[in-house]
Amino acid sequence: MKKLRHAAALALVVWYLIQAPVRPCVGPADPGLSYDYLNRRADQCFDLGASLTQWSSGGDFASEDECWVAIFPQLHTHLPVPRAPQLMCISSDDPRLAK
Repeated sequence: MKKLRHAAALALVVWYLIQAPVRPCVGPADPGLSYDYLNRRADQCFDLGASLTQWSSGGDFASEDECWVAIFPQLHTHLPVPRAPQLMCISSDDPRLAK
């Protein structure tokens, strides 16, 4: 019975693709300057220190792998993936979402 409850609990976990909130840029060397993958816009600045509750959702997925492949399809081809600190795949049971 314990294994069945554990399996049921795992089935309830959803993975969210989230993106840091956009903020005004302070110049061309701004450390938050990056590509806006959710809105397909260049030269956006992101508040990487914002609480995760302020980040925007880009969808929900059954697994962490599905979450990342949704935004970076080249993961299946073993091509390099761009660095994107403004994006995160996070499970619905992550305690940081409650803060």
